[in-house]
Amino acid sequence: MLQPQNCPQQVKHWGAGDATNVTWRIHGAPGDGAVIHYNGEEGRFHVLGTAVMTASYETTSGPDLKLRIIEFWARVEWAEGKAKLAELRNYDDTPRPVTEKRNPQVPDQLALSLVKAAFERCVKTRKSQLPPECPDTYSGAGSSRVSWKLNGDPSINAKPRFEPSTGLIHVGGDYSVTASYSQLFFGPTSEPASGRYDAILSVDDGKPQVLRINTA
Repeated sequence: MLQPQNCPQQVKHWGAGDATNVTWRIHGAPGDGAVIHYNGEEGRFHVLGTAVMTASYETTSGPDLKLRIIEFWARVEWAEGKAKLAELRNYDDTPRPVTEKRNPQVPDQLALSLVKAAFERCVKTRKSQLPPECPDTYSGAGSSRVSWKLNGDPSINAKPRFEPSTGLIHVGGDYSVTASYSQLFFGPTSEPASGRYDAILSVDDGKPQVLRINTA
């Protein structure tokens, strides 16, 4: 479900009720950087933190992927030598304590190479729109098969930046692609597209990966 009950995360989508093959994934470490306070009256721990999750799903319009930054609040009990989650919800109160995650110290060159590889995967599609984890880029091909080409190296002059509040790494740069396809009555057609991008990387189980590339 895109809006699971008793969970802090949700995706508001016009076709949310009809979404199928919904898969939620947690990225990074939600507990990293969390603020923890013990409430003696309740005998419980209160935990404030930030989690990164992605939801992949399908609607009548095709596959989609959303990235969500979730500020959560949890109550944790300690009973019989074990921690037990009593409550977990989205936290939207203000003011909110600062929670900062540790920098995984991913080398810039590694981050840039992962972004380049992600772009190369994007242009392997034969559809008129790049996949949902790629820049929001369309061609005018309609239902025709498309051959996408990456023009140059999008990692050149790109700059990685660590975001302490989420633990994510952002890589900003420029990209250029060309879509080639055949149109009825017009024959072979080429259509360029270019712009700024923001690639978002997470380190999961010690391994950095590109979650998605947004159009900046």
